[in-house]
Amino acid sequence: MANNINGYELVPGADLQGAFLGGTVFRGDLHGANLSGADLTGADLTGANLQDVNLRAADLTGARLGGANLRSANLQGASLRNARLDGADLTGAILTGAILNGAIFQDAILNGRNLEIVQVAQARQAAEAAAPAPPAAPEGRAYEIHNYFDTLNKDEITRFLQEFNGRTADLNQRTIPSVAAASSEQSLFTPLLTFIDNSELFRPNEKEENKQKLNRILTIARQYGSFNANRELLNSIIEFVSKQSDNFIEQYIRIISDECLNAYGQGGQSCVKGMFERIITILGTVAITLTQDGVSNQDNETYKTLKKLFREINFGELVQEWATTYLEDGEKEEELKSLSTDERKAHFINFMTTKYGALINDAIRRKISEEAEQYQQMGVFERMTMGGRRIRKTRKARKTRKTRKTRKTRKTRKTRKTKKKRIPRRSYKK
Repeated sequence: MANNINGYELVPGADLQGAFLGGTVFRGDLHGANLSGADLTGADLTGANLQDVNLRAADLTGARLGGANLRSANLQGASLRNARLDGADLTGAILTGAILNGAIFQDAILNGRNLEIVQVAQARQAAEAAAPAPPAAPEGRAYEIHNYFDTLNKDEITRFLQEFNGRTADLNQRTIPSVAAASSEQSLFTPLLTFIDNSELFRPNEKEENKQKLNRILTIARQYGSFNANRELLNSIIEFVSKQSDNFIEQYIRIISDECLNAYGQGGQSCVKGMFERIITILGTVAITLTQDGVSNQDNETYKTLKKLFREINFGELVQEWATTYLEDGEKEEELKSLSTDERKAHFINFMTTKYGALINDAIRRKISEEAEQYQQMGVFERMTMGGRRIRKTRKARKTRKTRKTRKTRKTRKTRKTKKKRIPRRSYKK
């Protein structure tokens, strides 16, 4: 069994403090190693020798530790949430302060203080399970990605990706050698990790950080129940990304890292299902980002197709919808009347941001803020009118108005001419 995983030597007594080993499959000997603060989420350590290992504050969420030797291991403050420890030997281990929610200890060897800690944790969980369920949380920002994902035509997206991949044989050889293109459940992000290593678009201090982020995202996403059932689509996506320009690949890596690990602000990590969904939906976000105003990709047919598949939102139409609904003579005009000017501005920003939902990105946020600032300077939020009217007239409306005016002018001229003809001059002979 290979002992070198993710660049770490997994050997007895190794110093692996803070190491990223999420999803690792290792069943060998690590006795006496220092894994304090390490990320072992979803790791498979079934039957591993972890005697005397320092796992203080380590993240073992969802880890498989069945039959593992954890004698005298330090698990103080470690997260064992939903971990499987059935048949594990925890004689003399330290479990003080460990998070044990959902952990399974069936047939595990526990004694003394450890047995008491586990029994208390299990009794608390049983009491919580028996308590009335709290009211369902209202659908808000956390549900945006799920709602948006459900509206997409996954079959159509899969067909487009497979057709593109089938007719585009050459990979980006400079940054992603073909040997790194093979995709599987274990190595889905291999092309992206290889790109980071070879690309100059990531500073040296960013490379390892971004690789760790991608590994963490994949580890968590793989816990989603339908991950394997959608592996064909996931493989097609990563192959598609690897055949795009360096700029596209860079944006995909940066956006997916931010959207998955910072979905709801600092520390607001997306849920398991959300991470799986974002691996797919970020394709549309990248295409929209790379075709913003001022960017030289407006005529890229691939990006146009992606924006259509992932339902690009028209900024101008949303502004028009807000104005029609909330400004002068709008259906919900009263909703804004009681608000201050600044509050109306905030209302506009919130409306636009909410409408974009899962498709929102930094460029869109900046555009919304800039537009709101411009409208405030124009007095839109103070007068509750836009350009002197509730809403800017479209070109079609202007044309119609102009046509009517032209017709009216012609009609007037014709009428005058007709009236003039009806009164002929009479000549009288003297």
